Order: sequence, then C-alpha cells, then structure tokens
Amino acid sequence: MTKNIELLEKIIVGYVPHRIYAFSTSKIIDYLKVGETSRNINVRLNEWKKVVPDLRLEKYWLASLPKDGENPKDFFRDYALHRYFKEHGFQPKKSFEAPGSSKEFYPVTINDVEKGIDTINVDFGSEPPRHYSYLSIEDNSCVIEHYIRTENFKPRENQRKVINNIVEVSKDKNVNKNYLLFAVMRFGKTFVSLEAAKGLKSKLTVVVSAKADVKSEWQKNLESHKDFEGYVFLTSDSLMKSDTAIEDELNRGNKIVLFLTLQDLKGRDTKNKHKQLFNKQIDLLIIDESHFGARAQSYGQVIQKVKTDGNLTSVDAYEEQYQTDDVDDKEEVKALANVKSINAEYTLHLSGTPYQILMGNEFSNPKQIVGKVQFEDILEAKEKWFQDNLNEPEWKNPYFGFPQMVRFAFDCSEDAEQKIAELASEEKKSQLNELFGPMFNDKIKVDPSKFKHESYVLNTLKALDGGELSDNIFPILDYEKIKEGKMAQHIVMVLPYKASCDAMSYLLQSNKLEFKHLCDYEIINIAGHDTPFNNRGNISALDKIKIK
Repeated sequence: MTKNIELLEKIIVGYVPHRIYAFSTSKIIDYLKVGETSRNINVRLNEWKKVVPDLRLEKYWLASLPKDGENPKDFFRDYALHRYFKEHGFQPKKSFEAPGSSKEFYPVTINDVEKGIDTINVDFGSEPPRHYSYLSIEDNSCVIEHYIRTENFKPRENQRKVINNIVEVSKDKNVNKNYLLFAVMRFGKTFVSLEAAKGLKSKLTVVVSAKADVKSEWQKNLESHKDFEGYVFLTSDSLMKSDTAIEDELNRGNKIVLFLTLQDLKGRDTKNKHKQLFNKQIDLLIIDESHFGARAQSYGQVIQKVKTDGNLTSVDAYEEQYQTDDVDDKEEVKALANVKSINAEYTLHLSGTPYQILMGNEFSNPKQIVGKVQFEDILEAKEKWFQDNLNEPEWKNPYFGFPQMVRFAFDCSEDAEQKIAELASEEKKSQLNELFGPMFNDKIKVDPSKFKHESYVLNTLKALDGGELSDNIFPILDYEKIKEGKMAQHIVMVLPYKASCDAMSYLLQSNKLEFKHLCDYEIINIAGHDTPFNNRGNISALDKIKIK
C-alpha cells in the first residue's frame, strides 16, 4: 500500500460535474456573481479571490439536466440563467463598475437563482423548440464523407512555435531533413503537421499510420479549416479508383494530402494503385504514431528517404537486414520496406511516446527534434489562461477539456520483481517483454494461449485490483475516489506481442472469480491472433466503449 495516501487525497479529485455557483462581496451590496465551472469550485473561487479577496461563496448547484436524473447527459450553462435574469428585469452591473470587471454580477437572491434553474428544467422537459439552449455529452458522431470548411482558429502559441521550428530547420542544409515532433495527446499534432506542410509549401504530402482509425481526424482537420483551402484529401480508395488520381489533382492546381496505412503497404509486390505514388517525388512524408509496434527502436531508423533510381527496395534484402524471429515484427518489416521506398524531401515523425526511438542515433542533432511538449506544458498553459482571462467563459480556453492528468508509475509485485532480477541475470535484454511474453509467439493456434510466467502477471493484476496487498503497488481500482468518480470505466493494456494479448484475455477470463473489480469488465481483444476485430473491425470495438 502506498505510503503517500494523504498526498493522493489532494491530487485525485474524481469526477467533477458542471456546476453553477454564486458568490457575494462587500464591494457591491445586494448583487451576486453567478457563473459556471467545469472544474472544482474551490479552484475557480481561488482564482477569483486574487481580484475579489473578500468573496463569499453563497451556494452552488449541479448544472445537469434533468435536475433529478441519475445519469444526466445534458446540461445548461450560465448563459441560460443570465437570459432568465434579464427577461425578469435583473440587469447586470456594468463591467467597469463591478469587482474584477465582471459582467456577471446581477441584483438577484439565491431564491431568484433557484427559480431560474427550475424554469430551465421545465423548459428542457418541454417539446422542442425550447426557449433556452442546452449542451449534451451524447456522442452523435456519424460517418462524414466530406467536411464543410468553416473553422478559422489560429495555432496556439506552443503550436506556432513548433510550426516555425519546422520551417526554419528546413532551411538549414547542415541538418538531416528527418524530424521528430514529440508531443502528447491533445496537443494537436495533426493540425500542426498540416500547418507545417503549408509552411514547407508541400504540394504532395503523404501521411502513413499504423492506425487506420486516425484517418478521419486527418480528413477533418484538412477539410474543415480555412487555412487549407486548395488542399484535397486522398486515400487508398482514391488510388484504387484512378491510376492517375495524384497527377489529376496536381494538374488541377490542388495540393494533396494522401493518407495510407502500414497495413495497406504490406506485401512483397507493389500494388498497382501504389505505383503512381512510388514514381513521384514526395515533398513531405508524415509518419503518424512513429513509435508503432514492438520494433519502435528500428522504426525510426528505417523510414528515411532513400533514392532507389526508380526501383523499389527489395523486401527480401530488407528482411535480411532486419532479421527477427518474431512473427509480429516480420509482418511490420514487410510494410516498412515499402514505406522506406517512398522518396520524400522531408520526413516528419509524430509520437507521444518516442522513448525507444530517442535511444537510437537517428535524431542525434537536437535541431531535428522540432517540438517536445509534455502534459505539464499544456496544463501550465491551461492554468495560466484561466488566471489571465477571469472574465472569459471557461470554454474559450484553447485547452478547455484537456484533462487533469494523474500518472502512476508502479513497481511490479514483489515476486514479479524477483523474477525480473532473475531474467536480468540471464542477460535478457527486455525483462518486461520477457515477463509478459507468451509461451508460444506465432500464428499457430495454441489453445489456450498463456503467459510464460502467468503467476507473476496474475499477482500484479491482483495487486492493482485491490484483492492482494502489496507494498509496491497502489490498488488503484479499489480506491474510493476512482470508484465514485467512475474514472476507470475503460482500461487499455498495451502488450509486447499479439500472442500476449491472447494470453491476457485468457488469464482475465479464467481467473475472473479471483478479482474484485476486473471481473466486471468486458474484455475486448483487438490485437491478438485470435481477435474477432480486424483493422476495419476496430470501429466496432470503439463503439463498445462510447459513452452511452
């Protein structure tokens, strides 16, 4: 059990629903500041205390709809209350007369606020069209063939810095034209990469990803933003429909972003649809999720511009160069051989976890690392915006919705640590991969698939689950705030081999009765040999974890 439980109590807040709050101050009698927050009430009030030191919290309310619903998916904003106030004759104090220059001080009482909330709830329950507007967390996503170009936001300060770095380093003839953008999720790597392509004046940009499901994100960014007027989005299907798809768009004066997957590029023989790509000089090659797979360290080494005089790199020679006994790796090597054949002027690698890549010498020149953005950098910028923009609605924060990250690093269970020490003494280079390694790592059906060291993996899971006490592992799934806030509704396990995924699925199912919490989870295996989800089927897997 952790020795710092008091510290965790302060750090882990749990689920925070959207709220309306009202505070008073002696600086303006008979007025209440009525606002909203999606964060902890005390956090928001402490920000206001810097400009209104004597503020007093009068009351706060859930902004969820309906008010008494068990699992509300809709909520109202303070705008609805402000509209109600004005319609009932309560006009706000002018901002230049109000404490903190706020526009939200109204001559109302707590009773007035609650009447407004009741009115809004009644309106919400009526048939549309409703008088007030509401927001919903329902996922109404659908497949979109093309997006409407309406977005016109500017890059954030940290994004602009990365874009400028890429453009500037491209002018330096002493720096390899192979770059790495190391940035965490939600930074906006897709948008930044497209802005960089524009800055580099790229006419033909190729995006290669190991994850087919990111295609829609690239398409949405390109087609919905006004900055990318004159760009067209092509896919593997576009190449299939026309042998001259790329040339046709270039002749029309359009610039191209072509999205392909590693899976599509697999194969010893060049697919006819790809010939029009390999015969072209690519301006910019973007490798999305460049840390892909078990061969993350070699991934960065092999996806480089190679001049082949029109001849594709031999897959046989490539496999010989990167010998591996692992079946998963062999499949990836075949794909990488074809990716390597793409002749690009510039290559930009995108990754949130490039640690193994950085262990190599591919990016030995610091200038090649065009951006390094950690969670702490974004959270710091998010909090600074709140401090500097007290009178702006929270949702205008460019980082609004970026979660407060709490990251845990665990030792393994005590017996697993001893086993890792043994593996190290046996000169096993990757002890964790060995610990979570399967008994058989091939496509031959072995029923059931099991871990080599199953008991050690099981004991580690039991400790995380709270069913077995450990001095090394905090029982995160058994922690009250985690349970109350439903903060572990979904768990993603990343394992070293496909067969390890099958082994984990078997272990969780066969030991279900030994868990306190893991027994309640549905197991979705999307990466094993036995998975019912192929690359297209991953969409179905995502459907299973959507908020209902």
